[in-house]
Amino acid sequence: MSGSHKRAYWPAVGLAALSVLAVPAAVVARQAIDPYAMLVVKADKEHRLYPPVTDIDPDISEQRSYELQRQIVAAKLAHRDAIAGYKAGLMTPASQKLRQANGPIFGVLLRSGAVARPATLALKDYRTMVLECEIGFVFSKRISKPVADVATLKRAIGAVRPTIEVPDVAYARTPYSVRDMIASNVSAARYIYGRSMPLAKAGDLNRIDPVLFHGDRQIAAGHATDALGDQWRALLAIVNLAVGQGYVIEPRQTIITGALALKIAPEAGDYRADFGPLGELRFTVAP
Repeated sequence: MSGSHKRAYWPAVGLAALSVLAVPAAVVARQAIDPYAMLVVKADKEHRLYPPVTDIDPDISEQRSYELQRQIVAAKLAHRDAIAGYKAGLMTPASQKLRQANGPIFGVLLRSGAVARPATLALKDYRTMVLECEIGFVFSKRISKPVADVATLKRAIGAVRPTIEVPDVAYARTPYSVRDMIASNVSAARYIYGRSMPLAKAGDLNRIDPVLFHGDRQIAAGHATDALGDQWRALLAIVNLAVGQGYVIEPRQTIITGALALKIAPEAGDYRADFGPLGELRFTVAP
């Protein structure tokens, strides 16, 4: 970050975050990691809030935000983790307008975020839990270059599966912008995969209308077309964004294409997500 903004860093972050940054200079030099990326990694580990990156650098670009995201991911990968796939963000015109974005964004899903079924999530492990019903696409082929069209993309998909993504939104203030979201890896945390279904048997994915229940009460519903108007268009956009940032999509990795039904700050209890032809996902949210 530029020197002119470093002077504003400390008062913007505040005393609580200063302790987050209490990392030996030798560690910073060895890892070549930006102090903000270090702050986010440590705050995630300690379940603390952190300031949006625009509090520190108001003029940061989206590309620089992606560079910070890559540093955060790299720091977590260094602790015996691995990339499991990618997640979409800001997949509707309304969400893009709210966050001052020109299009969708993406984040990286880590293997450590997978929650095995029967799944239990704990509110105490989150700053702000969000439940999102999404469609996951499981890749059967390696992709290292931009994909030209949906027809080509379909040949790289082996299966689809219902997914509950469970981001952890941890900004110390709102509102926040698209650049803040990118720099924090789009709040990626945990996710629950349902059973995979071969693509050939899945039918028209755009006709899937997920419904989320808390106990017997419906609390959210959506449509597959909420993501850029078409699931394949949404997937193509995220594939090309990720590849454009230098990532390689490997076989068995999954891309989830954005929230179709969501609940912010859910209550404890039993949940059921109905994905129609893709099946159901049941899970529990503990205090």
